[in-house]
Amino acid sequence: MPRPLTAAQTPEHHIASFALRCDPQRLGSLRPVLAALPGTSIGAEDVASGKIVMVMEAPEARVITATLSAIQQMPGVAHAALVYQHILTPEATAPKEGSQP
Repeated sequence: MPRPLTAAQTPEHHIASFALRCDPQRLGSLRPVLAALPGTSIGAEDVASGKIVMVMEAPEARVITATLSAIQQMPGVAHAALVYQHILTPEATAPKEGSQP
């Protein structure tokens, strides 16, 4: 009989969003760098104010943390913060017994 997976071995899928405040004058050169980060996309932006909302998907929390840290260090980023994070596990996405699709 196989051993059950521990919490650290359970596959997860993380979805997160970041709010950024950037120098509007650097936004043109910063946007492609942000958009090229693995697992990320720019969800919304206000060019005049330098505000950007990013969405990220990753297999584990440390990837999100490392990406946020890298964004915070980028020239032209005044502030970057994690706004939302949700963790999906196979147990959370599996249909419950007796439930309807």
